[in-house]
Amino acid sequence: MLRIKYANYLALILVAFLFIGSSGFAPVSSGASCNLTKIRIAGGTMTATTEKVSITATPSCWSGQVEVNRGNVDFHLITVTVSNGHGTGSIIRISIAQSVHPYALNPGLRGNNIVVPALA
Repeated sequence: MLRIKYANYLALILVAFLFIGSSGFAPVSSGASCNLTKIRIAGGTMTATTEKVSITATPSCWSGQVEVNRGNVDFHLITVTVSNGHGTGSIIRISIAQSVHPYALNPGLRGNNIVVPALA
């Protein structure tokens, strides 16, 4: 009877050490939170019909979807998938300069505008 009692205590102690060893002593990340705080968009190479845009997000660990719209009008151009703070896509070129801005589809944070030149 005494052996069963001690065996039960030993089993409980082993389970506790397994639990603590797998989670309690694991290193805690002290890095920045991945809650989106800023989006930037930059223009890139242009062809006769499109221009490449580059999206960067802060912090750099953030991933999600960013929609690019024209100016302050909610006219959808493209949705760019951002992975670890960076994503690229192409927007349709128009005949005059266009101002575009990005915003995250979730949580809806607007970013900085850029002017996309429409080269002759």
